[in-house]
Amino acid sequence: MLNPAETVELSNVEALYQANWSTLVRSAWMMCGSRELAEDVVHDAFIRFAAAKPQGLDNPLAYLRRSVVNLLTDRHRREALERRHREHPREPALEAEDAFTWELVKELPERQRQALVLRYYDDLPLKEISELLECHLPAVKSLIHRGLVRLRKEMDAQ
Repeated sequence: MLNPAETVELSNVEALYQANWSTLVRSAWMMCGSRELAEDVVHDAFIRFAAAKPQGLDNPLAYLRRSVVNLLTDRHRREALERRHREHPREPALEAEDAFTWELVKELPERQRQALVLRYYDDLPLKEISELLECHLPAVKSLIHRGLVRLRKEMDAQ
């Protein structure tokens, strides 16, 4: 690893990259939780560093760390802004009876809910459901059966 206080000329950017890439990626990964995003951000920081040609910079590693933090902050702000302005999908319009049933279906365990929706809403054959859920055909039958039994119990309790 290069000494952070060492002045780096543009010709040494490659050496700086090789010596510090993994450390910067690890730090960025821990900040953002995504290795892919961390690698992209560190790559962008080095590109900006090379393009800026910061000759005579006393601490290029500090400059790069600050760039990584700034790029992650910018990304976070942009994603938050996009989420705020994104159209929220509307819930499907359901009949009153369907809405009641849907509320009960939403309470089922995820795999049972998936199997029931694929079978009765999408009208898929059991074999295709088995492939989509990546489980054996008897397991799909069991998921559907248990989901229906649970729905009947809930409907009877209401």
